[in-house]
Amino acid sequence: MPRVKPSAGVTRRVRQVLRELGYIEGVDWEEEVEIRLYGPRRLWADLMVFEGEIPVAVVEVEASEKDLEMGRAEAVWKAIAWNPEDPVPLIWVAAGQRDVCYQAQPVPDRPGVRYELLSGAAPQDLFAPDRLMGLVSGYLERQGAAEREESQARQSFEQGFRRLPRRWDPHRRCREIVAAVGKPPRGRGSRALQKIVSPVRRALRSGRPHPVLARAFRWQMRHYFRPLTSGRSDPVRQRGRYFTPTEVCRFLVEALDPRPEEHILDPACGSGGFLVEVARYLQEKHSITPVLTGWDIDPTCVQMAQVVVALALGCQLSQVDVQLRDSLGSAKTGTWDIILCNPPAGNLPSSVSLNDENYQFVGKGKGRYPLFELAFIEQVLRLTRSDGRIGLIVPDDVLTGLRLKRFREWLLRKQVTLQAVVGLPRGLFPATLSKMSAVVMQKGQPPRGHRTLVAEVSRRDMRAQLRDIVEEIRKKQGRV
Repeated sequence: MPRVKPSAGVTRRVRQVLRELGYIEGVDWEEEVEIRLYGPRRLWADLMVFEGEIPVAVVEVEASEKDLEMGRAEAVWKAIAWNPEDPVPLIWVAAGQRDVCYQAQPVPDRPGVRYELLSGAAPQDLFAPDRLMGLVSGYLERQGAAEREESQARQSFEQGFRRLPRRWDPHRRCREIVAAVGKPPRGRGSRALQKIVSPVRRALRSGRPHPVLARAFRWQMRHYFRPLTSGRSDPVRQRGRYFTPTEVCRFLVEALDPRPEEHILDPACGSGGFLVEVARYLQEKHSITPVLTGWDIDPTCVQMAQVVVALALGCQLSQVDVQLRDSLGSAKTGTWDIILCNPPAGNLPSSVSLNDENYQFVGKGKGRYPLFELAFIEQVLRLTRSDGRIGLIVPDDVLTGLRLKRFREWLLRKQVTLQAVVGLPRGLFPATLSKMSAVVMQKGQPPRGHRTLVAEVSRRDMRAQLRDIVEEIRKKQGRV
């Protein structure tokens, strides 16, 4: 099928509906999603709605209502082409000013599905998070997505989030929520806040780990990492903070294989995703409660990560070692066995002052670059033990950009052994135009003849692809 650009006006209408329902572009939905067929053939879905990396709806956009039936046929084709064994369960055809939705139903006595009209169902109602999850819960279970308990917790959090005062932007809503966990809410929005924080408080008082609730609460806090404006003055873009999907956090943790006795740090911990996955990994593999440390310069992120980690570990907020700290300042060197981090990306703001004596490539002047990612890489190298392991998310410019060639030669020839570079799908980090990669490194010069594992993953079957790459890394390191 030739690639045809969808109607811009109808696409804007669809995007507006999804935004009003609380969905985030690049996290919960994407435009122009590639669907690979056999050989070189490709289809493109005008828009897809995702739960994690699993698509739950195909949206076909047509300029005129007269193309409604053609749009339905194309949407069905694309939904089945994504996964013929278990097609995408919902399709939404937006044709002109008309919207029609269909749901996949099994065909009696033979394999396959047919898409039946959801009569009278407007997308504004059908795609509301609680209604949508009810429609696709069985499909998600078959696909290995979030377990039912986590999906229910997400729905409850999202319902409370949407009931907060409309004049509160998403950042303020997140700030009010994390503050209310530690202090009973009062005044405007207190009832909706109570709906969100009550199960969190009960879980914290129980003294038992609640990893499912931790993941669901962190998922809700993804709104804090969404830019509110397109300008550079937006706090998300100024500080280069991005929400790291659970699948990516889990991949780096499993690739680094932390052990019970090791000291582990995330120096830009954000919502605590890496720390929660380390907790899960060590609890499942070694049945121990690990000691974890997180730093962040944003007070809201510190509160957020404290809640998430406390839920995962089954401890009190005061027992969580997540600190308000400027990670680029001086710190004890050579302390940490493992550092995991999705560092801020982009230009360092003028308010950030660095001691040039501590940085070889970061700062102002010839041969220096005012980039967050370089500053964090240099600082992470200082903080890691001589044989420590490092997992980072970095823009591809760090790995391939011509202007950073000298930095890259210094890093890869003298400082680290690069174990793996995994290219991540575009759209996982929607606040940046950069393509991102996950890198696995060990501090120390590479041995002669060392080879780095290089791979690329797609949004489709990302979890399974990352699991296979972990196995390859472990084989390469002799840990299988």
